[in-house]
Amino acid sequence: MSTDFLTRLADVDTPAPTPDLARVQRRARALRRNRRARTVGASVGLAAVLTVGGVVLPQVGGGAPTPQAGAFPLSLGVAPAVAGEGTTECQTGWSEWVAPDAWPADPRITGAAAVLADAPWAATSAGVHLTRMDCTSALPVAVLVSEEPVRGVTVWRDVADPFPEGTDGVADVPVRGAAGRLRDLGTSAYVSWSEDGARWMASGSGLGTTDLLDVLDALRFDGDALDPGSVPSGLDAAATGATRTERETLRWTVTYGDTAPVEGADGVHRTPEGTGVTLEAMAGPQEPPEVVASYDAAGVRLVDVAGHRASFAPWGDQSTDVGGWLRWQAEGVTYVLSGGLPVEDLAALAATVTPAAVDDPSLTGLPQY
Repeated sequence: MSTDFLTRLADVDTPAPTPDLARVQRRARALRRNRRARTVGASVGLAAVLTVGGVVLPQVGGGAPTPQAGAFPLSLGVAPAVAGEGTTECQTGWSEWVAPDAWPADPRITGAAAVLADAPWAATSAGVHLTRMDCTSALPVAVLVSEEPVRGVTVWRDVADPFPEGTDGVADVPVRGAAGRLRDLGTSAYVSWSEDGARWMASGSGLGTTDLLDVLDALRFDGDALDPGSVPSGLDAAATGATRTERETLRWTVTYGDTAPVEGADGVHRTPEGTGVTLEAMAGPQEPPEVVASYDAAGVRLVDVAGHRASFAPWGDQSTDVGGWLRWQAEGVTYVLSGGLPVEDLAALAATVTPAAVDDPSLTGLPQY
């Protein structure tokens, strides 16, 4: 099995090859810059996502079974129960750029607008990208994490069956006193069971499947509310926030320096290392940054950004590639800073994030992409 961070997330056999995620995401950015991605269909190419047995995960070099009817293609999202009812409602959506003259009237934009106060590069673009899906993804009801070593467990309630018919490698296991199913991918495992009239799902990484099941058995819930006293020793419960009701995501984006993907002789689009960064901000409920630790704990680093815990996920093989995504939350806003820099440099830049005025001519006068 490859040691690449994203490959380890989902090592599955498939008749069709899957492209490198970094390439897909960089290509998606290029498409947005060229205004060629206006709609989001069942494959959701704009979001650069793949569906693995109903669970949406980023991958490299592996593959995914053909999504079943009702598959829910949202980036790093989990399908809500309605997506498993055989309808196509959760497979469609659309996206567009929001005109700068509309920014001041939308509190979701004014609340998320931010800049780097001390960037070593000039801002080269600033825009707001709107994506509207016909279903909202399910937000977790519990996110557990440890920092040394990094381990993660995430739990969702009221979701669609993550293991549709034909999903391989699924075993029957007892979970929380019920009959459950488990799929072990090596560096991460996924569990599904029914409880209190709803289907639940959990992901875990950095711990064995027996330990994962023990953690799940120990947790106590009152509906969607986790009893913090039931969290096993050695794990910390991250704040999960409010339930998502909005089907729209507004993403404030500012790029600094030369971050445009460059196509090499091999046809792969790569972001120049160390020559710029992209800052994104989204107001409203989003998954906690620690969720990524439950997908591949070995590839994740947890660091501090101005008193907030941030997760760093590398772009590729950490032994050869530099850069990745740094994600954190502060005062109801989720931030992502990405670039070809070491995590320490990204964290230092992230600490300089400051609110921005959406009518600032130095921003509104820039290209949106």
